[in-house]
Amino acid sequence: MIIRSIIMLLIIINSSNKPEKFIVEKHQKIYTDIFQYIYIQQNNSLKKIDTTGKILCSYSNNNFGNISIVDVSNPLQILVYYNLYNYVQLLSNNLTPLSPPISLDEIGFTKVSAICSSEKGGIWIYDEIKKKLVFINSKLEIVFYGTQIPILSNIIKMFESNGKVYIGTYNMGLYIFDSNGNFLQFMPIENFLDFYVYNQQVIIATNKYLKKNENIVFRFKVTPKSIAILKKHILISNNDTLFFYKH
Repeated sequence: MIIRSIIMLLIIINSSNKPEKFIVEKHQKIYTDIFQYIYIQQNNSLKKIDTTGKILCSYSNNNFGNISIVDVSNPLQILVYYNLYNYVQLLSNNLTPLSPPISLDEIGFTKVSAICSSEKGGIWIYDEIKKKLVFINSKLEIVFYGTQIPILSNIIKMFESNGKVYIGTYNMGLYIFDSNGNFLQFMPIENFLDFYVYNQQVIIATNKYLKKNENIVFRFKVTPKSIAILKKHILISNNDTLFFYKH
């Protein structure tokens, strides 16, 4: 049984080393949603494409600088954050603004190092001054603060899934909080690059491999620029090409 598991793991790793297809599209980061659409972030623009590379719609704004964070966990209300002006823009599934941009300065948060959508509606932010998670509802009211946890390393991203909030930090590890922002645990991860929550499982990406449940499921030949997960594929990118690897 152990030998069979090792063989299956090697088959997964080896078969994943050859991309099934690729899409040429200049980008800085890529994202995927639950409907298997792909989002391409490049400077101040965001494009939505399908798995054939067809551009379905796009969004750009020249007034707020480059896009800093995108959260497509709710594809009907996509969150776009501009760190330079501390603005949040919510977009529809067609990448059109749902409302005027939200100034986080105006609601009392001048130093925000992470932000994401909430499963309860509203948004989470990590307040760098108070060193706490903050939940803000859809009326822009502060509902509660979480545990004070100083996060000193650069934050990869923040993400909520299945009643937990995750904050990943480059080369350090993953902080996990409950649905009220209370600290649960810290997972140290060497060479930490990114993370994903897929089918209620946390997938960890380092600069060398993807790991799920302590098992390495994909090895990188070179450190990728950006990674995303689809139902049947891992997307690995460099500056202008997205490669599709079956998983």
